[in-house]
Amino acid sequence: IQFEAQHSVMATHARIGAGPTASCLQLRNDGSSGFFVPKTKDEDASTIERCPFWTLLARSIGATIEFIAIPDGHRCNSDSDADFYLRANLIIPEGCEVTNLVFYGDDGISSLTPNANNGSESKEGRQSLGCVLKRNDSLFGEAREELVVLGYDDMIFQKFDLTKNAAGEVTISSVGLSYEDCTYLLMMDDDEENHARNIIVPRRRLISTPGTNSRLEQQSQVNLCGSRGTGGVITFGESTSLNIFDLEENESEEDESMD
Repeated sequence: IQFEAQHSVMATHARIGAGPTASCLQLRNDGSSGFFVPKTKDEDASTIERCPFWTLLARSIGATIEFIAIPDGHRCNSDSDADFYLRANLIIPEGCEVTNLVFYGDDGISSLTPNANNGSESKEGRQSLGCVLKRNDSLFGEAREELVVLGYDDMIFQKFDLTKNAAGEVTISSVGLSYEDCTYLLMMDDDEENHARNIIVPRRRLISTPGTNSRLEQQSQVNLCGSRGTGGVITFGESTSLNIFDLEENESEEDESMD
């Protein structure tokens, strides 16, 4: 895969779709809980709804986190390979920089092989995206780092043609999405109002502040466990610290950390 627009960080993930046996009426009536069924404005969404497997990318491009969903072309329908991919943009607040991205939840791979003894249907568990945001703190005039966890299944994806060159390479377009088609990340303590129709309010955990890291010249490595609902952040700098968070607790509760 080639990209017209280059990114700073990227994460990859595997998701389970509803599959070819699911009908559009069934998906509308029963919902898509346990499956990844991307929402789109495309009038003919049957191929999208019935795709059984997706490869998902999330990458940081300036003030945007771009989601790219690539279907399993050999199993989306019985007639031909999938000839499309999906894109969705999440706009981060001004003054923020994404330094790390990681998907949070079942990886979708082990779930594709359910227990043969009970014949259960393969479904996913909790699914989110975790990212480390470096924010300029206007109060102290310095930066702080936060772990932000957000759900993305309700974002609106836009469909693009999947074309290959002579070498079999696919190029992901850099064509921008309209204001109405983007989703905006809203931090509840932001002073600026956001009147966008599509807004995500994330869960947040503080990693470091100006008081704990005077220069903040450091790197953070994130590992999130969806089955346990926990996340760990290792920060390398003047000293090395490990912070462990319960990502499912209320934000008012005290975070558990280890230094």
